[in-house]
Amino acid sequence: MCACLSCEEQMVMIPEFPVPTGDRVVLIEELTGVDCPNCPKGSTILNNLIAQFEGQVIGIGIHGDLLTTPLSGSKYDFRNEFSQQIEQSFGIFAKPCAVINRVQFPDQGELEIYGEDTWLTYVVQELEKAPKIELSVSSAYNSSNRTAAIEVNATGLENVSDQLKLSVVITEGNIIDVQKDQSEIIQEYNHKHVLRTMLTNWDGDNFSSGIDVGQTVTSSFNFEVPEEEGLWKIEDLEVVVYVTGPDGVLQAAETHLSE
Repeated sequence: MCACLSCEEQMVMIPEFPVPTGDRVVLIEELTGVDCPNCPKGSTILNNLIAQFEGQVIGIGIHGDLLTTPLSGSKYDFRNEFSQQIEQSFGIFAKPCAVINRVQFPDQGELEIYGEDTWLTYVVQELEKAPKIELSVSSAYNSSNRTAAIEVNATGLENVSDQLKLSVVITEGNIIDVQKDQSEIIQEYNHKHVLRTMLTNWDGDNFSSGIDVGQTVTSSFNFEVPEEEGLWKIEDLEVVVYVTGPDGVLQAAETHLSE
């Protein structure tokens, strides 16, 4: 499969792969940065995976500490305390890299995977697993006060006795700003899936001390969208939610904030 998503992204070969038919949704946390010359390739691969496994892969762009200082022509600073704490918890040493469902795979020495050309292999491994919970998120946006009412529902598909945590992330796409790419600076790069803020702690809030088959656990949040020129565009905001246990992400879901 050959994909070229836009002129600012590199052409990357993604091999054809049978799409698993289960209900598993995989979370990819992409560790990236505007001052990272190799990161456009990683972002292209992430976007291709999202397109190839439509509805089954969710991406979050983490702009933490490494190679994230705005460039001389930057209009925006994507860093925030949530991205920084998440990135620090992974202990990365280079970019691009990805954490896939927060699973440490047997052939990897850490959570983060540095060979972006191998991300597909691990995504497929996770997609082939049966989900332990069903997870959904809805958002009702009120344009008069720029507030979204967000509801998350998790239903047990297996009996899980572990402490579960819920993370709620607001991401934004279509942010046009500069990006380093090898030896050049792209002036109008399309930054996608950028983690803008979280409505929970950076490592999630306690959600449930386990869940039984058929049991549903619900959590609600209200989010007032900030007003900032060029950012927080309602049409480009997504709500990403995921539930984690001791062995990583059990399930993820997303919706447009304005839905």
